[in-house]
Amino acid sequence: MEAGERYNRFCVSVDNIGKNIMRYKTVCAEQFGLSSRHVMPLIQLYACPGGLTAANLAEQCQVDKSFVSRITRELTDAGFLKCCGRNQNIVLTEKGRDTAASLTKYAENAVLRIDASASPEELKEFYLMLDRVDRNLDLLVSEGKHENG
Repeated sequence: MEAGERYNRFCVSVDNIGKNIMRYKTVCAEQFGLSSRHVMPLIQLYACPGGLTAANLAEQCQVDKSFVSRITRELTDAGFLKCCGRNQNIVLTEKGRDTAASLTKYAENAVLRIDASASPEELKEFYLMLDRVDRNLDLLVSEGKHENG
């Protein structure tokens, strides 16, 4: 397969994967009156019972701090989050913990279904390659080089 063909296949596949993930998040989130953008922050906070600072949450979700600020405000107003402590850690309320537990379970079940047809060795290799592609794309973008031949 030539480079142009691989590029097209890669872009179409990654775009399709992203769309399907977004659809799945939307279906799960709507059950709790939330949107897809709320899913990852809630799951990340559920994994850290002591809470996270806004900067830590942004890093964990790979989003900017302004996004975390908007989401935190929305989820706090809806009763899912609260800020507490000297560092203003963002923590889940009881309602937030219950919801995040359910969303985490949906995510875990999704991964199990997605991974079901792959062997442990294939999964290990896949995630190693996925990390490598991610790092290489970060480098390509940060270098700002756009070579043509």
